[in-house]
Amino acid sequence: MTQHNKREIEMLEQKAREEHKEAEQARSVVGDVYIQKKFHENRSAVQPKKSK
Repeated sequence: MTQHNKREIEMLEQKAREEHKEAEQARSVVGDVYIQKKFHENRSAVQPKKSK
């Protein structure tokens, strides 16, 4: 394997790692938003009774 090919492979591997990290962060954000939405839905469905 030539030095040029080795460097190109290393660059592609680094790019793949960065893209994987970005995808993980995006999944985390989507999960957080989903949890917040469900929390607010449940909260609005269970309204506390107002005391007189």
